[in-house]
Amino acid sequence: MAAECFELRVYGTSYVMLEAYGRSIFKSRVEVRSIVGNMLRRGFYLSTEVYARFLFLLDRIR
Repeated sequence: MAAECFELRVYGTSYVMLEAYGRSIFKSRVEVRSIVGNMLRRGFYLSTEVYARFLFLLDRIR
């Protein structure tokens, strides 16, 4: 992986979305859920377990 060559950390989309919400880039949980829902409808894949964990963590931020 290219990131390993440069010793970079790699984060997934759900992590980036949670981080952005935590930094107030997104104003509400509803906005984040809507964006992720749209991504899922357009073919983005998250396992049921990862999606449940994402929602759990989203509810605990801020």
